[in-house]
Amino acid sequence: MACSSPVSPTCSATSTGANTVYEDYTCIDDVAAFAAFQFGNAPYLIVENFVNGTKCGTQQGAVVYRADEGCYYNVVDGTSFRIFPNVGGSVTIATYPTSSCNDYEADYVTVGAKYLNTDECFNGMLRLHANMTGLLSPVKQTPSTEIDYKAREEIMFPGWLWEPAPRRVFESS
Repeated sequence: MACSSPVSPTCSATSTGANTVYEDYTCIDDVAAFAAFQFGNAPYLIVENFVNGTKCGTQQGAVVYRADEGCYYNVVDGTSFRIFPNVGGSVTIATYPTSSCNDYEADYVTVGAKYLNTDECFNGMLRLHANMTGLLSPVKQTPSTEIDYKAREEIMFPGWLWEPAPRRVFESS
């Protein structure tokens, strides 16, 4: 998007009941840098919207969503959403018709890794960029004591597995 962005864009807070939406309608040259500054270490998903039929050629705007698996209200259409990272680098976006995020009528869209953080056009009108490092980084913990090793050994090889079964004698009268 060719524009003249402000030196320091700021977001305005809009209360939507229990939630707060942060919006900025000024032109921002580098949406990814702006999102990184605004969200910090929190995971987020940038959705760049393009005019339908242009195969990501004419941009309309961009929206940044918090992607920490929490339930968030969408002020645009009154739905709620949750964004989940998946193994392999894809993300799943669940859209709920109400604010509860508990409806069984949720719509799920999974966006493959080939469409994230690339210039690939998703559905002919979206380009997506994600920062999910906080959610995808597993906590590495090495066994620290003999107790940890013993517990694993007992789970994998329980004692009853190695004890011979008593003989059974069947008698009929």
